[in-house]
Amino acid sequence: MLPAMVVADAMNCQRETAAAIVGREADYLLSVKGNQAKLKENIADYVQDELLRRDMETASVREKNRERVELRRAFVTQDIGWLDGVEEWANLCCIGAINTVFESKNRTTNEWHYYISSRALTADELLAHARAEWRAESMHWLLDVHFGEDHCRIQDENAQKVLNMIRKIVLNSLRLYKDKTKSKVRGSEQQHLPLREEELIEEDWTSGGFKHFVFSGHAPELAGVENGKSELA
Repeated sequence: MLPAMVVADAMNCQRETAAAIVGREADYLLSVKGNQAKLKENIADYVQDELLRRDMETASVREKNRERVELRRAFVTQDIGWLDGVEEWANLCCIGAINTVFESKNRTTNEWHYYISSRALTADELLAHARAEWRAESMHWLLDVHFGEDHCRIQDENAQKVLNMIRKIVLNSLRLYKDKTKSKVRGSEQQHLPLREEELIEEDWTSGGFKHFVFSGHAPELAGVENGKSELA
C-alpha cells in the first residue's frame, strides 16, 4: 500500500513542511510559486525548454463546462540531478508542471503551474492530485469573495471554527439547491461538500483509510501518518 499523499499549496511549500510530512511516513506534492522563486525559476526553465519537455512523461485531459473548454496537460520527470538544492528537500524525486488552457467565447487564457513531489508520480497521477488541490483553492476563494472570510476580525478560535463550518454548510446548501432546481444561483459553482477547517480529506473507500490530504493555508500538524492512514492534530 502506498503512503498517504499530502497535497499543499504554495504557502506550505517549505523545506520544514516537506521534512515533517516525510517524517510521518507520507509523501508530498507541493505547489511551487513565487515564495520559492529560485526553485520555481529552475523548474520553469527546464519545462519551457521544448527539447527537454519532449522527454518528460505527459498526459492530458479535456473538459467542457457550458461554453468554456478547459485543457490540462501534465508533464513529469524524475531526472532532477541538475536541480539546485535538491538535497535540501526531503526525499524529493520528481518535478512536474501543468499547463492549463481555458477557451471561452470571448477569450483564451494560458497558465502554467509547477510542482515538486517525494513520490515518482506519473503524469496522470499529477493531474489527479493537483485537481484536488485546486478544489480546495476554489473553495477558499468562494469563502473569501462571497463571505469576506479573509476580512473577518473575530479572534476567538472556537468562534472562527464555528463560522468557518457555517459558511461551508451554506456553500453546500447552495450547491444542493442548484442541483435540485437547476437554478443558476449566483456564486454557486460549488463542487465542495462541507469541509473541516483548512483541509479537504478524501477517503479511499477501497482501503478503508484516509490516503489523500489537501492543505490550503496553514497546514495543521501531522500526527501518525502511516500505512496509508493519518490523523490530523
